[in-house]
Amino acid sequence: MSIFIKNVEMPACCDKCFALDDHGDYPHCLITGDWRGYKFRTREKRMDTCPLVEVEPVRRGKWVHDGYDIPHGVDWMHCSECGNREPYVPAAMTNYCPICGAKMEA
Repeated sequence: MSIFIKNVEMPACCDKCFALDDHGDYPHCLITGDWRGYKFRTREKRMDTCPLVEVEPVRRGKWVHDGYDIPHGVDWMHCSECGNREPYVPAAMTNYCPICGAKMEA
């Protein structure tokens, strides 16, 4: 199971994390329950078992019609994000650009 928390940046160390409980003898992670002892440098490191991962924003684009190439009989589309040109074949058009990975909106 995964969750995404809006407007929360990846902490550089445990000390900057919302899930660190340092009110006892040993600082521990509220998510995993893991602890490293009082000598663990919470202001410099993250625990090896930290479950937080960086999430990249989803790129969004559209297939834009370029026109019909009469001599070759090909209809062309391009990605609005990276400009990648693809021949328009309705059955083969995907929901993602094969070059930049943008999610294509209708």
